[in-house]
Amino acid sequence: MTTAAAAAAAAVTTTAAAAAASGPCAHSWPAASLEAGRATISLLPEDFLDMKTRVEVVVVVVVVALATLVMLLGHVRGLDGDLKLVNNGYEGVVVSISDHIQQEHCSHVIHGLKAVLRELSSQLWSATDGRASLREVTVTLPRAWRTSPSLTCSLFSPLMYSSWPTEGHIRVTAPHPGFGSRPWTQQSQGCGRQGDFIQVGGDFLRAAGNGSHAHAARLLLAEWAKFRWGVFDERGHAHDPLYPPTFRDPNTHQWAATGCADGAVRGRICDPSQPGCSFTPDLYTNNHLSASLLAFPHLPTVRLFCTDNTHTHVAPTKHNSLCGGRSAWQIIRQTQDFVGGRNAASSSNRNLEPVLMFVQQANPRYVFVIENTATMNLQRRWEYLRKAMRRVVVYDVPAGAQVGVVTFSSVALTVAPLTVVESQESDMRQRVGSSLPRNTSPNPETQKCILCGLQEALRLLNAKGRRGADGGTVIFITTGSGPTTHLDVDRMHHLVNQYHLRMNVVLYPLTERRGAAAAASHALHTLVEATGGSIFTVMDEGVGNDSKVKMMVALMDALLALVQQNAPASAPGAPVLVHNTAYPGGIASMSAGTFALDDSLGPDARFSIYYYDLNHVGNSIQLTAPSGHKIASVNIQEEDGDVNMIFINLEKAERGLWTYSVENCADSHQGLYVQVTAKQNSSAGLQARLWTSAGAQLINSSDPSTPVVVYAEVKAGVAPIINARVVAKIHRLGTNVTGSDYQPIFLHLWDNGVGDPDITQGDGVYSRYLPQLPGSPGRYLLSADVDYNNGLAVVAQGPPTRRRYKKPSLHLPFYHHHYHDTWNSEETCCGHSLPHVHTRRTPPFLRHLTSGVLEVMSPAPYRDLIPPSRVLDLRVEVNDTVHEISLRWTAPGDDWDTDRAHHYEAVVAPSWKKARAFQGDRLTGLPHPLPAGTIHTTSLHFTRYEE
Repeated sequence: MTTAAAAAAAAVTTTAAAAAASGPCAHSWPAASLEAGRATISLLPEDFLDMKTRVEVVVVVVVVALATLVMLLGHVRGLDGDLKLVNNGYEGVVVSISDHIQQEHCSHVIHGLKAVLRELSSQLWSATDGRASLREVTVTLPRAWRTSPSLTCSLFSPLMYSSWPTEGHIRVTAPHPGFGSRPWTQQSQGCGRQGDFIQVGGDFLRAAGNGSHAHAARLLLAEWAKFRWGVFDERGHAHDPLYPPTFRDPNTHQWAATGCADGAVRGRICDPSQPGCSFTPDLYTNNHLSASLLAFPHLPTVRLFCTDNTHTHVAPTKHNSLCGGRSAWQIIRQTQDFVGGRNAASSSNRNLEPVLMFVQQANPRYVFVIENTATMNLQRRWEYLRKAMRRVVVYDVPAGAQVGVVTFSSVALTVAPLTVVESQESDMRQRVGSSLPRNTSPNPETQKCILCGLQEALRLLNAKGRRGADGGTVIFITTGSGPTTHLDVDRMHHLVNQYHLRMNVVLYPLTERRGAAAAASHALHTLVEATGGSIFTVMDEGVGNDSKVKMMVALMDALLALVQQNAPASAPGAPVLVHNTAYPGGIASMSAGTFALDDSLGPDARFSIYYYDLNHVGNSIQLTAPSGHKIASVNIQEEDGDVNMIFINLEKAERGLWTYSVENCADSHQGLYVQVTAKQNSSAGLQARLWTSAGAQLINSSDPSTPVVVYAEVKAGVAPIINARVVAKIHRLGTNVTGSDYQPIFLHLWDNGVGDPDITQGDGVYSRYLPQLPGSPGRYLLSADVDYNNGLAVVAQGPPTRRRYKKPSLHLPFYHHHYHDTWNSEETCCGHSLPHVHTRRTPPFLRHLTSGVLEVMSPAPYRDLIPPSRVLDLRVEVNDTVHEISLRWTAPGDDWDTDRAHHYEAVVAPSWKKARAFQGDRLTGLPHPLPAGTIHTTSLHFTRYEE
């Protein structure tokens, strides 16, 4: 009996079946329709090819749901943001140097960066046939670096400053536990979509000469292609069941290196099912190759990407799997940089050296622009707004930040000039936080001038020092109605672009009829989307002439989230929301919960209770430390009636899991809100963030061709945290027709690397498709809780131990001198997952994240139009003795990765071409689909493969 692992060339298809009038009905799709909806992965049972007849057999699995549409996959979307390709030159490129890089190393880092970027621009021009180069690059330096000439590296003076968070497109930081100092790209989205960032270790820029700069630039160019254009690796990896180092070519029936090249790749070929199999291209006999950079960037002659003529679409590569077998150059040409003939090929001898501008991270600057009209005087709206402003300025804004406050009605006024706020006890915090007038303006909402508010904010920013308004953060708090002309919106677009502002909006309060569909988007929405800001909505929650305290807490949460999003998240002193829970009144006399404090937080934390009326908080408030010590808080409670808060400062708080109980005396239409906040301790500590693929765009639920994916990133410094529990909460704002709150939807995010939607397992990025949102269009608050998963979460440690080579002879090519980035599989990483050899268990931790409000502008389709997610991790093993095929895959859902599919179909075909057309013998005995995300394993008997 022999058992062979799958190596190459099977099509895995995800499609949807028609729903007949009499009920669900599955049938064969026409080849063209099936092809449009197919996602392909290369897997071929190798023992089939060992038969004397050499018949090629391909397994095809079709996942069928109750639907009436086959989705077109691999749609290439535009790339947004300040990074743009203008007249064949990239502008807006940002390289950030993190606090992990000490200033004593700044000389070699900056020198190496200049040389590598210069070489990268030249190689980019060559690889794209004169279509692209680097023109303008901004390099952000750590705040800790000083400009004194007496230091190791004297920086340029005068040095410009940036208030925006400095997370660059290319990040120079500490070594990664999986990649070391080699460049790598975090890609959370799919084919043709821009990646998250490129990361390199500081040592990567340490080079001895021009040859090493060219080598480094070639590696960086491959990562730039992944980051900017959404292409993927075209090489295999040792021990990877999905992307093996070699595969059986279905055309020649010979073992070949997994990759893409414009010629034969020479090197040691092996059977990937054998222990220790890896592919190493020969160092001396591959000088005839010029492609592909995504497969062999280490070879000095390789400088191009594979085109349709040179692409190996049957190779089991990550690129083929995620991009449906299309060539890298085809994907690149369809991105916004080049689609429709943009940035056409050029042969001009232009200057390709990029202009570098060095800036230094400065403390953030916030200007709150607040509507002050008569509509704010209804119920307790203005009172709650004043309390929320005091809370965010006094307690949340990080020390050293600058804060200004502007109000506007028919005109705009500065009520607090841009002021530096230091420690929490600073008088300046109290003054700025209490700067709003006690009474509102009598001017009606119809006379408000939003443009005036923005102009006054710019005047405020420009009046403070030589930095001007560039990089400032503007936070508008305004109602969701009132006049805003197209001319005013155009002027605001011009101003935010001119001064590089980030616009954020809180719609407060937004009044809508119970159960009604969401109103048209506010005019400021386009400004938010264009500047990479966020938009929050606080619904009007009135009770007669009164207001629910829920409105105040929601406004506080929105302002805290905006402060967090517009400050360096990893900087010491950045605000962190650890725990956030609402306890309705009139249900239980005691409200209890847990929270965790970890070493990445500062020594102190604040346990806070927000209330409508002070009498709603009973006398009993008890905290239990991780050691079991019970804290009777009677003598340590503090009150701040200006923000409706009772709080306990936990100084030098124990690390670990805390419990608490609070006596809840709130009325049935009010409640208590418990929050635990702390400060970030160091940039190497735990960091978490939450976002979606839609950004600030409006969501069209009726269009299955534009699905939305929810992402969360959980890391300790640069190291991914694996097996964390990440639960997203999607909660529709407002009330239903009965006056009750809508029920939230909870979504567990996965880091499973199945490819759709999660790209790579173990990278610390967790993802799921946004499920169908029932009911009418509306606004949904997206938040998430992240924790240590009852002790299962671990953090990757490294960098990995690498085999050291003996010092090579001087005649060897330069790339062989770099032991840390040679081709050998022990030194390269990674395929469908990041193999972390060394991990440690994380201590208990907890984070509450808020992304913003998802604005859904169309209803969900009445028919089932949403297809299942693609199956990209099918594995096949063959036992030719008993004629048995063993299959293993991750179950898709009915709608993307939610629920379960209707049934599976599979065929075995004699050729790759027929398999892709779903022509072959159908396999019977496939299991009933399991819930999405579950691992399927099954064995099938097949008797015709020897014919």
